[in-house]
Amino acid sequence: MNNNQIEFKEGNPNVYIISVNKSPLIVRAILLIILILFALIPVMATYFRLSSGYGFHFGLALSFVLCWLIGFYLLRIVLWNTYGKEKLEFNDSIITYEADYKFFKDGKKELENKRLTIDINKIPEEKKDIGTLVINNELDQIITVIKLPIEKLKEIENKINENGF
Repeated sequence: MNNNQIEFKEGNPNVYIISVNKSPLIVRAILLIILILFALIPVMATYFRLSSGYGFHFGLALSFVLCWLIGFYLLRIVLWNTYGKEKLEFNDSIITYEADYKFFKDGKKELENKRLTIDINKIPEEKKDIGTLVINNELDQIITVIKLPIEKLKEIENKINENGF
């Protein structure tokens, strides 16, 4: 695990940023090649169909939609595995969670800062003691996605408790 995976903001001790470990370059390269293929397939199909003298067909429009939706999903996976971050911001009244993919943000969730409990959700894996952070109040919860070693999660938990949340 990367030691710089957790960042505590200098000027604002109430902001915690958890970064993903980048996946291997070969995995990201293969996903990127597949993404490019899904983007080009409908364009090439349209070109060959129109250059052969056939007109536009509803199937071409369907192929654009389907291939580009799959391509967009693959783009999100590539960006998350390269630049993914989770931002937790603690204020007096609310806690804000946001997943950051560098070029866009997603999964924004707000949780009222009343009667908070912070738990560690242990994930059984072969040789690693890892988990995710779970922040609960009496009505809702925020569960982080990035898996971290338990000692790092306890460090975050202790830092949150030190700041009075």
